[in-house]
Amino acid sequence: MVKRFVIAQPCPKCPFRLDVLGGGHFIHPRRAADIAEALRAGKSFVCHETTSCDDDGDRVTAAGSLHCAGAAIVLEREGLQNQLMQVASRLGLWQPPQDPHGVVAPSFAAFVQHHTPPRRGDKKESHAPASHKQRRA
Repeated sequence: MVKRFVIAQPCPKCPFRLDVLGGGHFIHPRRAADIAEALRAGKSFVCHETTSCDDDGDRVTAAGSLHCAGAAIVLEREGLQNQLMQVASRLGLWQPPQDPHGVVAPSFAAFVQHHTPPRRGDKKESHAPASHKQRRA
């Protein structure tokens, strides 16, 4: 049996999903930009559902932590692979995560914009698929 390196598809509260916002999962715009920059530089981003909490309540990687599916999907959409993806590919073990509902950001720019609140008076442009945008009557 081959061990997966990445979650098979984005979890329900993945920060890379454009249909998820709020509920304690909002990422500060600067943090979103830092995550995008780190991923572009080849770093990994671990799925929060595969981490544990330390004594201070901070999320830390655990023995079974897996790479975030949403992050891997955006990397692939941008034609990039981080170090983990490259090694797994070279070993013939890379199993790309899926976005069956089309809810993951199309780019890092869209990911950062999704976590950037609109300025007063501005309307925030949505990158969510039409099926996930709120319709107004």
